Amino acid sequence: MIDLSFLKHLDRLNLILNKKIVSPFGGARESQLPGKGLLFKDYRQYAQGDDIKNIDWKVFARTEDLYVKRYEEEKDLTNHIIVDMSASMDFGTPVKKSEYGAMLAIGFAYLSLKNNERFVVSTFSDRLTLLRARRGRKQLGAILNHLTNKKAEGKSNFETSVGSYKQLIHSRSSVIVISDFLYDV
Repeated sequence: MIDLSFLKHLDRLNLILNKKIVSPFGGARESQLPGKGLLFKDYRQYAQGDDIKNIDWKVFARTEDLYVKRYEEEKDLTNHIIVDMSASMDFGTPVKKSEYGAMLAIGFAYLSLKNNERFVVSTFSDRLTLLRARRGRKQLGAILNHLTNKKAEGKSNFETSVGSYKQLIHSRSSVIVISDFLYDV
């Protein structure tokens, strides 16, 4: 049984990643691309073809040169959490490694929920079990249900599972792997 009492402690934490993210979705992560946003980045000189709505007329009044305001665009980040549910994770009393792994995954998913980011938890053992990346409390409930009903069994097929999972990621994302990494190399 997964104990969810630790989630109230996570309310005090905030997962902050300072990585630059490039994605078509708006979010709370700093991007490498200048764009439309609320955070002012800097000025650059006006070039023919720029939208005149972006000219800062106060700077023009002081310098008599045309400058355009540039803003920092914020991008969304999808968090992929992959949990090992092989037989080696069935070790431990009274709490098994698989239950600790599930609690870690739910913790990361909860932090993603608080940041209003898309998140997904997938499990692997001899085969990969995928869920779809979404936002919201319903997604967290579906993940909790999935991890509660999932039994740790089978042989770990880490390389094949992560290799096939890699093919499914089409944008820059955060990937978190929770495993004991006990598999035959």
